[in-house]
Amino acid sequence: MRLLVAIDTSASWKAIIDEVARRSWPCGSTVRVLTVLEPHHIWDSAANGKLTREAAESFVDHSADYLCCAGLDACSLVRQGDAKTVVLDEAEQSGADLLILGPHGHSGLTRFLVGSVARKLLRSAHCSVEIVRPKPISDYRVLLATDGSPCSLAAAGAIAQRPWPSTTEIEILTVVEPVVPSRHNPYPPYFDEECMEVLRADAMRSAQQAVGEAEKIVSGTGLKTLESILVPVGLPQRLILEEAERWDADLIMMGSHGRHGIPRLLIGSVSEAVALHAECSVEVVRSC
Repeated sequence: MRLLVAIDTSASWKAIIDEVARRSWPCGSTVRVLTVLEPHHIWDSAANGKLTREAAESFVDHSADYLCCAGLDACSLVRQGDAKTVVLDEAEQSGADLLILGPHGHSGLTRFLVGSVARKLLRSAHCSVEIVRPKPISDYRVLLATDGSPCSLAAAGAIAQRPWPSTTEIEILTVVEPVVPSRHNPYPPYFDEECMEVLRADAMRSAQQAVGEAEKIVSGTGLKTLESILVPVGLPQRLILEEAERWDADLIMMGSHGRHGIPRLLIGSVSEAVALHAECSVEVVRSC
């Protein structure tokens, strides 16, 4: 597995590196630690530019060395330019499988700000993206949000393919799609209560199928697995965030987009909202 870790000198960088170091990754995984320098024109002299680059190189070298000491095959990179463009280009050129970044930054070497760089990377990266928000933990808890779509099943597959501590718990969560009238529905549910009940039952069956398919994929891990089906009383992203907080999840994993319907797990809606606003780490899997 090829990891690209994008960091800056904000307070979160050490927590991100610690999180990468303590995670279990597939055998043979490699890590590239990247930071991005602002363009030279903002520096007041060539000497300052040289000092800034030397500081950046020392910073990422230290981070890569730390990961090497943790048993990972890691190297460091310093690039210059617009952070969004540089990180996206590096992820594509290096063939990264997972891009890892923190939830916020500052106006130093580069700014990984929620609402700007993070949102752009979530929407445009060719690979999976994880926003890391480390928490003090003992037993690791992974919340898989699924709607049964191929991308959701890819997220389940990502869980199944990685090594996890034996105490890891996985909760598989889906949200029942609410029944609404549309031009594709020849029987408006508000006209016919019996029809509405049939549609509700179909939605519940779809939700149960989504959970069952994901459970089959992750069951091979041998880890403790829980299942949850939520009936909407609000926006799907809010329900996912609330369940993650209630269950004290350490990581939410979900597909980059899902099937058509009200709670589509689309980048720009549910997946993006969860990734940007969760209290824990969130990985958006892009494998379909």
